[in-house]
Formats: sequence, C-alpha cells, structure tokens
Amino acid sequence: MAIIKNILSVIENNYPLKYSEKWDKSGLQVGDTSVGTKKILLALDPSVEALDYAIQTNTKLIITHHPIALKPIFPIDTTTYLGNIIKKAIINDITIYSAHTNFDSVEPTVSDALLKKLEFKYTEKSFLENTQEDNIGFGRIIKLKKEMTCSDILNAVKQKTFAKYLRFVGDIDRVIEQIAIMGGSGASFIEDAYNKGAELYITGDIKYHDARLAEQLGMSVIDLGHFYSEKHSLNTLRELLSTNFREIFIDIFNKEDDPFILWR
Repeated sequence: MAIIKNILSVIENNYPLKYSEKWDKSGLQVGDTSVGTKKILLALDPSVEALDYAIQTNTKLIITHHPIALKPIFPIDTTTYLGNIIKKAIINDITIYSAHTNFDSVEPTVSDALLKKLEFKYTEKSFLENTQEDNIGFGRIIKLKKEMTCSDILNAVKQKTFAKYLRFVGDIDRVIEQIAIMGGSGASFIEDAYNKGAELYITGDIKYHDARLAEQLGMSVIDLGHFYSEKHSLNTLRELLSTNFREIFIDIFNKEDDPFILWR
C-alpha cells in the first residue's frame, strides 16, 4: 500500500503543475490524499463508468488525463452527470487526479506517446512549439528516415492506433519527409507545423475551416481524433508509476472508447 499523496508527488515531480495552461484544471479533482491505496486506475476521462469499475475493484485512486471539468461547477447538482461523478467519488472514498496540459507539454509528453506508438523511423525530432526550457513544449516534428506516401502513413496510423476511422486532407499519393504530431486538439498549431516545414500533420479535432487552412497552405492533415491520439499516453503514466511503486497494482481502464462512430 502507498499513500496517495506520495503517488501524486511522483506525478507532479515529473509533470509539474506550473506547466499547465492557465485555463486548465490539472491536479486534484476530488478526494483525500492522506489515505493509502493498493491499486491505481488510469483512464483518459473521469467517467461514471471508470468510477464504477474502481468501486468494483476496490481501487481508491483514479488518475486521468482530462479533468472532471474545465469550468467551475456551481452549484454541484448531484443529479447531473458531472455532479454524480463527484458524489460517487466522495461516497466511495475515491480520489480523482488529472494530469492534463502539464502532461501535454513536459517530456515524455502525450505526443511522445503517440509518436512511440506509431513506430515511425526518423533521423531528427524536435518540439512543434516549445519554451526556452529543453524538455517543455507541445507536439513533435520528425524527419523520416525514409520517405513515405500519405497512403502508407494513413494505413500505418490506423493499424498502430487501432482507430476505427481517420479523416484526411490532401493528396493521398503525396510523398512525405517531415511529419508534425500533436496528441489531442491540435488545430491551433496548423500554421506552426507548416512554418516549421511539416508536410503532414497528425492530430485530432480538425474542424472545417482548419481543413481549409491546411488546403490553402498545401499541407496534408490526418485527423486521428481526440481519443485515439491520446489514449496510448496512459502507458507512459503506468511506466512512471510502476517504476516508483512496485507494490501497487496499476490498471488501465480499457472499457472507454471513442464517443464517435462512423455512420455509413
């Protein structure tokens, strides 16, 4: 058994909260950090389903990527979805903690986890956007060891991430040497990717006008979706925690899925 406060200290030592975006709500969401736990559940979202699983497995700590909410919740109406999450956590003595944009920006980042999952062979790697500190920044840009067509990259992305579908902007036969990668919602970095020489950008949550901008810039885009571009980062947290707490059972909640389906 380990004290929850000590577990969270390891997270925050590696992913300091000071690197969270100002609008973000990373950190403790709800719970008592002075108690102990024998199990940790890792999940992308703090959902009712994840909480129910934690209750069934007697797990007292859930660590998620996304916070319960990004805006203040008041009043806390326990009949609502978010209010019910808070109520269930408190009644069952479950602590929920989130590592969000600090995990997006501190190495190894969510984008590093996606890059690792894709298994592209490359000769150069750099941040898509970074601060003056060496290991702080968003996204990645890589120079492939061997050029690939967009078609080959699309097939590789779908196969490696197990995504049910992909959306694509550009010429499917185009030959690519430099790729930008951003886990999560990366539409706001399209011009950054272009200005840094990326010919293809892999990210999630691309909207119509984002796609048009990419077209105008002559840059190809693969929209992997928010879920599949971030889900694999939970393995990074498991590796970190298992190294520091060998006596703790660390589980990944595999019952969550992309909320979108492709209607044919």
